Amino acid sequence: MVGYTNFTTPLGNVVPTITGGKFVGTFSNSATFKDGCADGEYRQYVKGEFKANGSVVQHRLCGDVFLSKNNLQEDGCPPGKAPGVRAYGYRSRAGDAYDRYSPTQAAGCSYNMYDAPGFNSLKKGTTYKIDLSFRGALIDTSDNNKPLVMKDWTVIGEVTIALAEEGKMMAENLQPVPIAEDDHILAAIQTVNEDTKQQELHIVIGRTPGKAPLDPASIHVEATGMDDGTISTEPPVVYEVGDWRSATATAVFALPSSVEVKTVRVSSKADAVLLTVERD
Repeated sequence: MVGYTNFTTPLGNVVPTITGGKFVGTFSNSATFKDGCADGEYRQYVKGEFKANGSVVQHRLCGDVFLSKNNLQEDGCPPGKAPGVRAYGYRSRAGDAYDRYSPTQAAGCSYNMYDAPGFNSLKKGTTYKIDLSFRGALIDTSDNNKPLVMKDWTVIGEVTIALAEEGKMMAENLQPVPIAEDDHILAAIQTVNEDTKQQELHIVIGRTPGKAPLDPASIHVEATGMDDGTISTEPPVVYEVGDWRSATATAVFALPSSVEVKTVRVSSKADAVLLTVERD
């Protein structure tokens, strides 16, 4: 039966920092299995939220599963599941610098992983808040994925971006780009800004990590109310969260206080999608 001799995770809270035009909480975990190492694997679970100027910014975990504020969910997609973030710890996947067993992926006794969740493409005058809770577990896959040990930690912090940080971003060539064919429109959500209490329409977009930020002017919406009337909107503000595995952008459109949106047509040079609006 597989066991372990070491499992190292963060202690307490990882404080996010600004680095390379991002606001992220960086951590790495390691484990050493023993006695049938091939049956030992790592799993990671997460709950919490990202907020930018009071707007909750969505983060896709797997398919249509998004980060939940209150419920722990697996941090990504297991092998063979719907598109989304790659889940950690599966030996059936090829190892890489961020998620690997050694000396071999199939039977190695040592495991190492790296994660850096947070905001991409920071904007001047924006207050970013990260409030995430993680659970890491070592499991025995030969015994119905029974946990051998579990440890918890958090990534919690906030920052308001000043002019100096925006200047650094521009120097790093993070100029906005139009929405493209590999940017996937995932959902439309009507919600309320938690700071201002203003009604907002959020268009959620799945992106490839490492791309330049989306140009808000390239995202066009035609919103229809419950009475089938047209709702006018101003250009959005776009926020993006992610890590090395994936990125999710949220285009935030301010709405009049009394409006309820029924459907929204989202169009760009790359695509046009008609969505039924969810309510948060």
